[in-house]
Amino acid sequence: MNIAQVLATYYDSNGKVIWVSDGYVDRALLPQTPEPFAVDMPDNTVGKVQSYRVTVNHYIREQS
Repeated sequence: MNIAQVLATYYDSNGKVIWVSDGYVDRALLPQTPEPFAVDMPDNTVGKVQSYRVTVNHYIREQS
């Protein structure tokens, strides 16, 4: 089973981290193939975001 975790880090205008959010993609990811995803952020944080970084962590769970 392949598990893809999406980690989004949001920064303010000074480069300070103001929010981190994560979520999981509900199917295996194929190389070089776009896949939609969504992460949550509080409404009061949205206006403070100046930049963000998205990272995908990939885990493989061996079935026994």
